[in-house]
Formats: sequence, C-alpha cells, structure tokens
Amino acid sequence: MPTTTLNDIPDKITIGDSVAWKKSLADYSAADGWVLSYALVKSGVQITFAASASGADHLVDLAATTTAAWTDAGEYAFDAYVTKDAERYLIDSGLVEIRPNLAAQSSGYSGLPYCFAVRDAIVAVLEMRATESQTSIAVGGRQISEMSHGELMDALNRAERGCNLWKRRNRRDRNKPTGAKVKVAFTES
Repeated sequence: MPTTTLNDIPDKITIGDSVAWKKSLADYSAADGWVLSYALVKSGVQITFAASASGADHLVDLAATTTAAWTDAGEYAFDAYVTKDAERYLIDSGLVEIRPNLAAQSSGYSGLPYCFAVRDAIVAVLEMRATESQTSIAVGGRQISEMSHGELMDALNRAERGCNLWKRRNRRDRNKPTGAKVKVAFTES
C-alpha cells in the first residue's frame, strides 16, 4: 500500500502511479458484506475496480501496474456504488481526470491546453517563422494564415488571457500564489 492513503477518490490520477483511498460508510460497512465499486467512463472507454474490506472501511488500493494499463487520458465521469446480495446503492458520483504519465511520453503530447498552441502559432506567424502546421491552426473558424494583422493581435490577446487563466488555476490547484489582484470596495451603510 502507498505511504499516503487518501480519504476519497482524488481529482486526478496519473497513469502508472499507485494510488489508494479509504472510504468509511457507516450505513454500508465492509464488515457487513457491502462491496464498494467504481465505474469511470468517457466516450468509448470504461474503467472499473472494487475496494477491498479494511475492517469496516472500504480500501481502494490501485497498484502502479493497474493504472499503467489505462491507456486513455482525459476527463472521466465516475459513479461509486455499494452492493450486497441483490441490493445496489449509488453513494457518490463526479469527475476525475486521468492524466498521462509524462515520463512515458516520447512525443505527440504537450499536456497544455489549446490556447498555448494558438498563442505560439500566432507569435510565429507574426514573426514570419511559422510552420505549415502552425498556419493551419483555426481560431474562431478561420485559419490564422487568413487573418489580418489586427485579427491576429486580437486573437493573440484572447489566447494570452486563456493561457494566463490556466496558469493561475494551475498555481491555485498546487496551493501556490496566483498573482491575481483582489479588488475590494467599501461602502457606507
């Protein structure tokens, strides 16, 4: 079992990582024979697994070899449900992100949202060093090679805002300072 056991399914699971969490369900105790199972689904892909009993609790312990077999990264909807004999109850549902293992990526995956590709392509076009694939990127239904200088500048500003928003959210998710300004107004009552 990993050194850190979480209290619930994490928001993100990286392919090839070990992950474990323990659920305490007073009404559906593992000691009473209830089994906790998970179904993760995205378009064309389903991942299922079950917890094991750990006293009265339910322990999900996914080994690195188990998650390494997951091949499709992305956002998955999940259901967590308990079963016993002919009874079945949904106890949780939500979203979980299955992240690619960046150490296993040799090419073809940037890990960044589309706004970064758009920003880099527009800068390359403006600097007249764009590749064919960069000039074929579409923004607002038009290829950037067909845009005027003013349209490119507007698209660049939108892409930069998207990139900065993603960076702030990423820093917030990692409990780092975001650099965002908070404005406060005081009014008399």
